[in-house]
Amino acid sequence: MLSHRVGNGELTSLWFDKWYPLGSLVDTFGERVIYDSALLKDSKVARVISNNSWVWPVARSGAFMAIRDKLTQLPPPNNSCDRAGRLGFISQWCFQHEAHLAILVW
Repeated sequence: MLSHRVGNGELTSLWFDKWYPLGSLVDTFGERVIYDSALLKDSKVARVISNNSWVWPVARSGAFMAIRDKLTQLPPPNNSCDRAGRLGFISQWCFQHEAHLAILVW
């Protein structure tokens, strides 16, 4: 199982760190996702979270709309600790969801 400490997302790369259950967003969806999002390449996870909710930008393509919709289904990272004392998204996601994510093919 992959793991990345996200905490509040201020230090975690939105695109290149492996906070998403299937790997980094760039590895999973390709570099085009950065352009389609209209976010900067150095954006952090915290950029798309506000008040413990996802705040993704308006989609500029059908592909990004599908990716955004898939990501919005996941609980956003937070500062809570799991039973092992780890911070972040992966432990929260694993305890709350039993379903497997489908890989988006495009």
